[in-house]
Amino acid sequence: MATEAIDISLIKTGQVVSVHLPFKWYKPWRYLGVGIRAFTSSYWSHTSIFIWVHGHLCVAEADPRVKITPFFDWSRDKIIKVSEYVMPQTIVEKRMGHIIMSKQGYTKYDFLSLLFFQPIYQITGIWIGRKHNKNHDARLYCSEYVAWIYNQYNGMFCDFFKISPGIIANDNRFRTLYVGLAKKLIK
Repeated sequence: MATEAIDISLIKTGQVVSVHLPFKWYKPWRYLGVGIRAFTSSYWSHTSIFIWVHGHLCVAEADPRVKITPFFDWSRDKIIKVSEYVMPQTIVEKRMGHIIMSKQGYTKYDFLSLLFFQPIYQITGIWIGRKHNKNHDARLYCSEYVAWIYNQYNGMFCDFFKISPGIIANDNRFRTLYVGLAKKLIK
C-alpha cells in the first residue's frame, strides 16, 4: 500500500478518493461517518472522485448534494486513500469528466437510501430500496455517485445503488496510489 505523498500533478480525472474523517464530538456530520463505518464494517465512510477543472484539481462528491470543491479547500483534516482503475483499460479523462459533470448542480442527496435502505441491506443482505428505473439516478449518496460514474463509463457496479464506501475502497480493480492525510498532497 502506497503511503508516501504523490505529486499532485500526477493525479488524474477519475481516480477515486476514499475518505476517513477522524471523529470530533463537536462536528455533527462526523457522527454520520461513525454510523457508516459501524454498519459497513469499514474504515472508510465517504467516497469521492478527482476531476481537473480548468487546471485546478477538484473533488466531485455527493455531500450533501452532488457538487465540485477545489481540492485545496476540501482537504483539511481528511485521511484519504487515492485509487486508480487499472483493469482492463485506462481511463479516458475527457470522457470521464463529462460523466462526472453531468450530475453537478441539480442532483440531490439520497438520504433515504443512506439512512434506511443501506443499513437494512448491511444487516440482512436484502435490498428493499429502489431498483433500476428511469429515475434511478435522480438522487445519489457519495459511494452511489462514484459507482454510478463507473457504471456509466464502463458498466462496472451494475447495482450502483447498493454500493458502500468500503466496497469501492476494497475493490481489487483499483490500485492504491496513496494513503494518508489529504493536506500532504498539497505543496
